[in-house]
Amino acid sequence: MLDAYLKKKEVSLFIQELRRNPKYLQKNVHQESHYGQNIGDELALYLFYDSLIKYKMIIDDDSLFDEYVSQVEKIYRKIEDYDDVVRGIHKLLVNLAASSLGIQDIESGEGKKKIIQHFYQKYILDGYFVHGFSTTYEEFMKGRNFIPEKYPNRYHKMFKVQQIIAHYKRFVMEKDFRVEQVDMTDDFIMGCHYSASSPGYFYQLLTNCGVEKSAYLKQDHHAAMSSLKRFMNNRSMKSSDQKNILKIVEEEWNFISRVPRKISLLLVKRNKVMEIPDRLNDYLSSDRDLYDIIDRILCPRYAAIPLQRPLKYGEYQMISLEDFYIASKEKEVVSLKDNKQVHSYELLNSYGIVSFCLILGSLLITLGVIISIIMVLRGM
Repeated sequence: MLDAYLKKKEVSLFIQELRRNPKYLQKNVHQESHYGQNIGDELALYLFYDSLIKYKMIIDDDSLFDEYVSQVEKIYRKIEDYDDVVRGIHKLLVNLAASSLGIQDIESGEGKKKIIQHFYQKYILDGYFVHGFSTTYEEFMKGRNFIPEKYPNRYHKMFKVQQIIAHYKRFVMEKDFRVEQVDMTDDFIMGCHYSASSPGYFYQLLTNCGVEKSAYLKQDHHAAMSSLKRFMNNRSMKSSDQKNILKIVEEEWNFISRVPRKISLLLVKRNKVMEIPDRLNDYLSSDRDLYDIIDRILCPRYAAIPLQRPLKYGEYQMISLEDFYIASKEKEVVSLKDNKQVHSYELLNSYGIVSFCLILGSLLITLGVIISIIMVLRGM
């Protein structure tokens, strides 16, 4: 759905900037905000993805896209509050929609009506619910009907962990593992977060047992397991219980880490998930400012709607996006048969190779000068 836009150079460069530049990690989020609750450093990136999906659904005009991305970047750099960033993006979408629809005066009764109808049709009636899932499940879903009751899971294993921990008067997972269902949301940003923290019950288990959120999101196995062991020891769990929990947790960790993680999303038309209440007349009759009305239309309302029917292949789409966090990789070591040299690809990246060669060259030059001085002093 977003492939053509994601391949554009300016989009790729801005995504990398949002992952690396610390100034985007310091913006404020209002406490009453609909956006970014329980999301940390990754909010900047997920909000940008949200701006792309909104453009795709509402405008989808390739001739206007470059200008859109350029203006979104300016909004990010100028505004220090993410709620205001969202409003700025929505205002930009209104202005581009007006341009695309040939509307000269958005404040006129007719112009305002057309824009409201356009946004309502594109985003609500033709819009999507999102299910964020772990990338490890992609291969089980591609090219197949999606049946919620048959969703691949390891519930029986995690239910056992839940029961063991409950014996110690601790409740760390909210999920009822006896119910097999899939929840959808109309909040694209939270859909990204749900994917990064998927499976949600596993994320809850580890973070509620003292594992730092970032350790899980960065796939830092050592930090996560150390915190879990400390949690179990502090609660004086029996050795047999600790072993059972660690065995199941290790299996789950290995399962979800078997493929490089991305943001994996399943998108379903809203009317395939639930009956959409007709609120168009409420928006049309509102005396609010046009931008406020559009904010209300684009505002997420459904945190968790259960998908209660199977989806035929073709009734849903899947999107794969770059994750904010990059898993810490073990050093790749290659032993060469002839000279047994070892190369660390973490050290010798494109910049490291140049630095290494410069240092080596300097050492050789210095060595040559020293040898020359010694030879002169010895009269050679």
